[in-house]
Amino acid sequence: MHTHRVAGVVLGAVVAGFLAGCGGTADTAPQSSARANAAAGQQRHNDADVTFLQDLLPHHVQTGTMTDLARTKAASSKVKALAAQIKAEQDQQITRIRDLLGAWGVPIPAGGSRNGQVPGMLSDQQIQQLSSASGSDFDQMFLRLMIDHQQGAIQLAQTELTQGSDPQARRIAQDTVTRQQVEVNQMQKMLQAT
Repeated sequence: MHTHRVAGVVLGAVVAGFLAGCGGTADTAPQSSARANAAAGQQRHNDADVTFLQDLLPHHVQTGTMTDLARTKAASSKVKALAAQIKAEQDQQITRIRDLLGAWGVPIPAGGSRNGQVPGMLSDQQIQQLSSASGSDFDQMFLRLMIDHQQGAIQLAQTELTQGSDPQARRIAQDTVTRQQVEVNQMQKMLQAT
């Protein structure tokens, strides 16, 4: 009888050990898989994604400067309304860009762009001329400069769509192309009407 009890205890210990071993493997497999997926998620972006976002951020900040001027200097209520719309859209994108760069551990540009190499960026002189203009002169200058500026952002976004790999960065690029092309078309019509 004693032998049967010992055998039962040993068998129970073996079964418990086996089940514990299986349980440990089952528990660690999802954790390992989750860690691997997280690491892969962090590596979805490439250099083109980083360059795009680091160039688009100061580009959008400059758009904010231009649209802020339009709020006080534009004569046309249509120009003011368009400027407010552009500002609201780009402020949302600025938040998305900063969040994405931060998640990647990539530096967020503090100031200007890559030494004037970013398409559509206005020079300090052009910003000064715009800020000195008023009324209908401001409206025309704002529309001309903003058209060039937005076309530059579209160019950046198209490069991202052909060279980038991160789905979120590519979504920002697609949003940029779609929205800003509509705005460029609208501004061209407004400019022809003035």
